[in-house]
Amino acid sequence: MHRFLPFLIFLAVLVGIQTGYAQNPPPVTGSKLGQPVSAAQTAGRSVSIIDIDAAQKTIPLAGKSEFWIDVEGTTSVSAIESRESNQESSGSLFRPTKEGAQYFLHDKALWIRFDARINSASTPWYVDVGLSTVDDVSLHWRDNQNRWVSQYAGDAVIRSEWPYTGRTPLFKLAHAPGEVVTYFMRIGQQRVSFAAPITLTQENALVSMREKMQWMLGAYSGWMLLIILASFAFATTMRDPSFVYCGVYIVAMWLSQATYTGIAGQYFWPESTWWVDYAPFFLAAMTMATGLAFARYTLKPWLYSGVLSITTAGLVLSQILIACVDLVAPSILGFQLTTLNSVASLVFVYAVIFVAWRRGDVYARWLALGFMPVLLGVIPQILRNLDLVATNMVTQYSVTLGAAIAAPMTLYAMIMRSNARRESVARSAGMPLQDPLTGLANMRALLAQMHGTITRARRYKNQYALILVELMNHEWFLQEHGQEVADRSLVLLADALSRVARDVDLPARLERNQFLLLVEGPCTAASLVKIAARISATALIPSDLLPVGSTLKLRQTVALMPDIQAQSMGDDANEHLGWMLTACEASEKDTRQTIHTLNF
Repeated sequence: MHRFLPFLIFLAVLVGIQTGYAQNPPPVTGSKLGQPVSAAQTAGRSVSIIDIDAAQKTIPLAGKSEFWIDVEGTTSVSAIESRESNQESSGSLFRPTKEGAQYFLHDKALWIRFDARINSASTPWYVDVGLSTVDDVSLHWRDNQNRWVSQYAGDAVIRSEWPYTGRTPLFKLAHAPGEVVTYFMRIGQQRVSFAAPITLTQENALVSMREKMQWMLGAYSGWMLLIILASFAFATTMRDPSFVYCGVYIVAMWLSQATYTGIAGQYFWPESTWWVDYAPFFLAAMTMATGLAFARYTLKPWLYSGVLSITTAGLVLSQILIACVDLVAPSILGFQLTTLNSVASLVFVYAVIFVAWRRGDVYARWLALGFMPVLLGVIPQILRNLDLVATNMVTQYSVTLGAAIAAPMTLYAMIMRSNARRESVARSAGMPLQDPLTGLANMRALLAQMHGTITRARRYKNQYALILVELMNHEWFLQEHGQEVADRSLVLLADALSRVARDVDLPARLERNQFLLLVEGPCTAASLVKIAARISATALIPSDLLPVGSTLKLRQTVALMPDIQAQSMGDDANEHLGWMLTACEASEKDTRQTIHTLNF
């Protein structure tokens, strides 16, 4: 994995820089727009004229404009102007706008009217619609020849035909210093209400704001891409399919937020209108489905609860099915079902995590922590989809921020979980070949290693060695201090053998108090005596695990193998070991010596 890291970081930085710089150039002063009429009929308006000065940066339209809902959705701007003229005596169609107001526009159209006067000839101003997923929006006013000047944007219009391509719709106001111009803005929005902020913005402030947002979203995209590539790299290096599920979930989360923030519409599919319109809803549903599938595969709820397993699988399939049907035949009902299914998916993600944690999966809480930022970020967006709150910075970017935090946390949780799983598998695989108390090789592992050692000794015509180590005061530890201290003495001896053994040597436990060190050849008598002396010296070191004043008392028997008498045994490791143990028992030992040599 470390080999991929420099490449991944370079690629992530490259994507961030590209996303930051690849925005369209800012609008320039002096666009050849029609000149507006010099005066506007403003008598009887419920809001006053918006006076725009050079010192101002942004002006919200809420409270400074009027709105009218076109229930038919087909009324033209000329017809609205004509109807306003005919209704002067009975009152205007328009009513004052309010901050945070929500407009339900299914098959309808929202018209916003405002009068503005730009008092500075050198500073262009724009109308910025603060929503990247608005279906269609247009701005209209009359020029000095009484002709309508119109600009169109939104998901229903391909990006190349927008007045200024970008993440959100942007229109330039008429360049008519000192003149009062009446503007009409038409907004169409299906399935969810329209409640986005609309602001008049000075060019310098607009460019600065857009550059900051582009850099932030570019950094976000680069960061998410790095996590995605790392997920699939870990899936390859660790051979763990859970990382594939994790990577697919993060891809869906990233693409979903790319559509909500406008990155996808600006860079990924700018010439599509159908997909730009429906991608936010479809990808949001896919994020929930892949997130639940990821949690289900990783935590395996079928090991704990059949009902929970079936329910989560059903939610994943139903979410995908509803999203696909809604993609083909979009409807308010389909959108509401998708939203409710997403809420249920979030609940069951944490249900699976909770059950796994209660059943002993210690790393489930790390996954819970990884999902938490997304959960907290999704809540404002779901409330917005259900028309319970208005569109604002929180509803638009909460999931984006949550995803940026959740992605590395989730990947880290998966790495910890995968490492623990691999260690557990390795321990389980090694248990039949290990002594459960000391962790050394058992008889089966020793004989397997000896067979290879004997084969190599014969091939290269050298000798290996066996060192039998007996703990002579094991019975004393058992009788005087109990089983626990006796076991500690065995563990200490095992540790002493492991410290002395080289990487090619194998320490093993034979019986209750007997251990064997298999020394890989070539070796000499002098080197074997040194090894035995080091074992004795290590055993004499006092330990806090033993009673005060006591040390390990050892007796060692060293044999160079294969012995001349064992040549006829061939490669049978069991025969060689049996010969050594039999010869050891038959030999006379000086009780004053702790190291005995068998055949040299």
